[in-house]
Formats: sequence, C-alpha cells, structure tokens
Amino acid sequence: MLTNNNWSKPQFDFFRVGVLAFAIFLVWVIIIGTPWGLGLSPDALVYAGGARAVAETGDFMQLPTKFPPLYPMLLAFAQLLANDFYLGARLLQAMFMGVNIILIAMLLKKTERPLVIIAALLILIALQPSFINVHLMLQSEPAFLSFVLLDLLIVENLCRRGASLGLLLLLGLTAGAAIMVRYAGMFLLAVNIIALLFLVRSKRSVAISNAVWVSVVAFILYRFGRFSTLREAEIPPVACSSGIRLTNSTSNKRSLQLASGFIFQPRPV
Repeated sequence: MLTNNNWSKPQFDFFRVGVLAFAIFLVWVIIIGTPWGLGLSPDALVYAGGARAVAETGDFMQLPTKFPPLYPMLLAFAQLLANDFYLGARLLQAMFMGVNIILIAMLLKKTERPLVIIAALLILIALQPSFINVHLMLQSEPAFLSFVLLDLLIVENLCRRGASLGLLLLLGLTAGAAIMVRYAGMFLLAVNIIALLFLVRSKRSVAISNAVWVSVVAFILYRFGRFSTLREAEIPPVACSSGIRLTNSTSNKRSLQLASGFIFQPRPV
C-alpha cells in the first residue's frame, strides 16, 4: 500500500545517491553497448527515416503516418543536439534508461519497505535482459515507459496530497505524451479517471470535473500530434552510417546488415 513518504528527507540521502549512481552506470552501459549504433527493426527504419527527414528539412509533414509522432520528433531533436542521428539516438535511449531507473526507484520508495528490499527489487528489474535489450534497440518502448511511470507517480501524489491544478495539468500532459509515443497509452486515461473518481480525496462533482479535465487535456495533446501527421508522406531511405551498412544476401538481393547482427531484407512487392 502506498503511504506518505518524502523522497528528499536527509536521512535517505545515501539511498538517493546510490540510485543516481546506479542510473548513471546503466546509462554508461547503454552507451558502450552500442558502439556501432542501436539495434534496428522494420519499425525502427520508419522512425529513423522520419526523424532524419524532420531534422534535415524542418518539415513535420515528413513524420511517419503509421506511428504516433512524438518518438520520431524526439529522435529528430536528439539528432540536432548531437549533430549526428546515430549518436543522438544512442544518447536518447541511454537517457531514458537513467530516467526509467530513477522513476522506478521513486515508485518503489513510496511503498516504505526496507531499503534492502527496495534496492534488491530495483537491481533485479534493471538487470532483466528484456529491460536492457529494449534500451539497446531503436524502439519507442523506453520513452513510453518513462511517461507511464511518471503518470503513475503523479497519480500517487494526487491520491496522497489531493487534487491541485498543477498536478492535474501535468497528469493530462503526461498521459497525452504517452499516447503520442504509443497508442497503447490510451489505457492511462482509464487509470487516471478511476484514480480521480475513487482514490483522490475530493467531492464527487469535483472528482468528475477533474477526470474530464485531465482527459480533455490528454485528448487535445493527442489530436495535436495526430494533426501534424495527417498527410501521407514518403519517408526517405535511411542513409548508411556506422550502425547500418548495405550488404548482399546469399540470394543476391539487397538487404540491411544491422549493428545488432540482424539482417533486414524487405519483402518483394
């Protein structure tokens, strides 16, 4: 059961420093684990093509229409900061690894279990092969996980402190951002509405108003993202770089040799 807990109490500073050190270590693991670039998949090629087109032309109509737009926009922003798409993508995924570890630790800390148990659970979660692998790939799951964890943390604060305009606005924006990363984020609307109606201490009329308000904010953000990708656009091909190289398969057909060791060969039309 979640109970009152202050993350910033001085007596818990050693735990906070340990979590930050562990997060920095995992960020370093992601960076050194992708010297030839992130692992790719067919979906990742769409993300990469759209992000590079946006970064190089500034035309948001180049975003892929098949997927939500926020993750390619983050990749494009990372490319502009790093002046290289592949380095920017590696740093972005590494950042999400550190953020996810910190958010998981904060949620675990809210349970007020012994620190030894919390630390053990955090290490077990972080060292799961699937958890590490998803951060080594050019996939939207790490970004989606960050927004989901942040949403749950905001809901916990609303349940403990009561509704406030700032937290409600942040909750709506976070849920909307999660939906703009992956459409599966729609489930957060149901979670948030149930929490606001039954868990947050307020009058029923106020609770209903808050739930509707948060849903509207999330939906507006979602529709704003969708509006930017309404027009079908042809995604330019991904240029060869350190993470990708063109090769010939045994059947003499062109394919992509990926940094992760996989080979992506487009199906014949």
